[in-house]
Amino acid sequence: EKWYHLQEPLTEMINGTVYSMSEGTPKHSRALESLRLLLSNYLKGKDSQAYTSELEITIDEKNRFRPDISVISGEPESGVPSLVIEITEPKTVGFDTGRKFMAYQKRGIKEYWIASPESESIEQFVLKNGILILKAIYAKTDPQATFKSAVFEDLEVNVPEIFSHDQG
Repeated sequence: EKWYHLQEPLTEMINGTVYSMSEGTPKHSRALESLRLLLSNYLKGKDSQAYTSELEITIDEKNRFRPDISVISGEPESGVPSLVIEITEPKTVGFDTGRKFMAYQKRGIKEYWIASPESESIEQFVLKNGILILKAIYAKTDPQATFKSAVFEDLEVNVPEIFSHDQG
């Protein structure tokens, strides 16, 4: 008898079509772990929690997503994430910057980060008057590339650390 259990692949529904989520790359995994640790440490003792793709976010009847990271205040059932982070892969970048972007905007996500392990950068979008506006793009190539979250004002992100290859 096997000592492990393989789960069905995780799926997302985008505009009524169900897609199996693709497997991540080592770069994707390292960026995810760096961002998860940053948020977990920051959120200790606060009324918000960071979730990974195990938590499904329902946008509407035709759109159910599993963001790489979502931050929700209060209980997970309580509503819309304040912050959503998608870590792109070459085959998912179109969804993350297109259909998902528009759905997150429609749902009222206050802040959306698109992290790219390929370009080692993070695009920060902030909701203003119902529209997600690009605040800035931060790249690892700039050693001073740090930014603050719009939702969690004292959360500072050091982009070179997020894409560092020596995860301690």
